[in-house]
Amino acid sequence: MAVMVLAGCSSGDGRVGGAAPPVGEPAEVSPSAATDTVTDVPSGELVGAYIAAQLEQPTLEEACVKDAIGWACNVSSIDPLNDTEMRVTITELSPGVKGVGVAMAFRNFASTGSDAPMPHLVRVVVVNEVGEEVGRTDH
Repeated sequence: MAVMVLAGCSSGDGRVGGAAPPVGEPAEVSPSAATDTVTDVPSGELVGAYIAAQLEQPTLEEACVKDAIGWACNVSSIDPLNDTEMRVTITELSPGVKGVGVAMAFRNFASTGSDAPMPHLVRVVVVNEVGEEVGRTDH
């Protein structure tokens, strides 16, 4: 396990990390934390159904089998984490398909269109069933 030491971040009273806000004043809240609580995050089922409909198939597996869309194959779960991030779990990559391709396809389809379920989606991480990352996109 790596340990990170923050040099030069002492508050002057022996504490690391800077001074706490004065008593009675609210602490700052990051914009992403405030946004995450306000925005509704769609279910993975809704995202999968939306993408399948965009591919003109009832399910992603049908798109895989009938239309040979390799990135839609072997999806075991779609987990939107917040309005900008999603994790996709697959059993295995289809032959000739790279994890980054799966991530890019999910990002593009879930965030595009006037009724897209995740219009602010930025990051998609694709993992295998044991949780090992096999691809991602962050843009």
